[in-house]
Amino acid sequence: MTVTMRVPSLADVAAAARAIAPYARRTPLLEASLDGRPLLLKLEHLQRGGSFKLRGALNAILAGPPPAHVVTASGGNHGLGVATAASLLGVAATVYVPVTVPEGKARRIEAAGARLVRHGSTYAEAAAAAVEAADRPGRRYLPAYDDADVIAGQGTLAAEIVADAPEVDAIVVAVGGGGLVAGTVLAAGPRSTVAVEPHGCHCLAAALAAGHPVDTPIDSIAASALGATRLGTLPHTLLTTPRTEPHTKTDPSTSTSTEARAGTGTGAGAGTSIGSEASTGTEPSTGTGTGTSTGTGAGTSTGSEASTGTEARARTEDRTGIEARVGTDLSTGTGARAGTSTGSEASTGTEARARTAASTGTGTNISTEARAGIELSTGTSTGFEARAGTSAGSEASTRTSTGTGAGAGTSAGIEARTGTGTRASTRTGVQAVGGTRVRSVLVSDTDLLTARDLLWEHFRIAAEPAAAAPLAAWLIGAVPDAHPCLVICGANTDWIPA
Repeated sequence: MTVTMRVPSLADVAAAARAIAPYARRTPLLEASLDGRPLLLKLEHLQRGGSFKLRGALNAILAGPPPAHVVTASGGNHGLGVATAASLLGVAATVYVPVTVPEGKARRIEAAGARLVRHGSTYAEAAAAAVEAADRPGRRYLPAYDDADVIAGQGTLAAEIVADAPEVDAIVVAVGGGGLVAGTVLAAGPRSTVAVEPHGCHCLAAALAAGHPVDTPIDSIAASALGATRLGTLPHTLLTTPRTEPHTKTDPSTSTSTEARAGTGTGAGAGTSIGSEASTGTEPSTGTGTGTSTGTGAGTSTGSEASTGTEARARTEDRTGIEARVGTDLSTGTGARAGTSTGSEASTGTEARARTAASTGTGTNISTEARAGIELSTGTSTGFEARAGTSAGSEASTRTSTGTGAGAGTSAGIEARTGTGTRASTRTGVQAVGGTRVRSVLVSDTDLLTARDLLWEHFRIAAEPAAAAPLAAWLIGAVPDAHPCLVICGANTDWIPA
């Protein structure tokens, strides 16, 4: 006999939903209110076999090679789920139960066609005998909750809730050995999973407190359904493994660029002048860009820039001098880039400038200049990056001009500019969210009975005490979520409403 211990995934839940669809019911949701408060009920007590246990049993039998005979142990509901699944699939079944099993559940197991064996006073004792009986050729043991295929099958219940009511922000379930709550965590996504146990059957709460599954005493009116003495190993792994969620991070970076410009001009005027000119300025620029890519890419951007300036000069017939100018040049640009950043970026820019000058009289020179530039950039990136940055740089230029004759002159200049800027980049990915993936809630047996009676009085649902656990937690204020769904998980009881 081999017991599968792999950890199931959301993909396994989706596969289970397809596998069991021909046999299991898609149970309805009931929108209701109680004492003026809205709530949503998942009516899983209407499932074949009277509980969610059919889902896991079907998926476990269908997942492996078809067995000739399945053997299991149960406090009642899982045994009935296995008996019903085996009957639907044409497989023989034997169910071990403790001698304390409610007669209503024992009767239904036998009515579904399974062989019933009473053994021991607890589920653990019955399970030990079932494992031994299954160790024969042609037989397979089906765990009640500590099995990947069983958990994936139970997860189809939560998957239906998510699909039918995506606004739900919490799914509330009762807990025995942990199969249903583990499957719910798999399918619930970012929604809260609230796990409810009686004080007298609290193996999940005990395992969370100890950091690992531990044996716990059993003493509750819900023991036949929630009476596992120890949380399953796989459920514990799933419930305590941090989930992941989208994450963004912003990193600063600095870039430096150098630009060279050359210009010539001709003019008409009187006199000869020889001089040099120095200018300093500040050029701020802002740019935004977004892009997404994987791998390595190269991009090219083109842009144009135009500026108009007026320059006044005083000249004499014959002079040598030095002229100083202070100016400000403003440019703004936006761009989009595809590519992921691995932390380094190289850019090369070249700008060509043409300048034309005309002078009138002997003193004033008016000039207009137009600029056109091409910028080449290469980058290596991985992931998604959105950038916004501001750069500020200084500019220094040196110009020399000569003029000859009656008002004819030429000028030539070379200008160099260096700028340094900062940029913030935002990256997206996933990060682990610490802590358990479930909220544990304990209720008293009195709370369970009160909730069970309210289910009948308000909704005419005749549920067993264990199935009322989610409503019990809601009634005592332990489920503060805005749009919770309470799972009514089973109705295999001979309780008769008053």
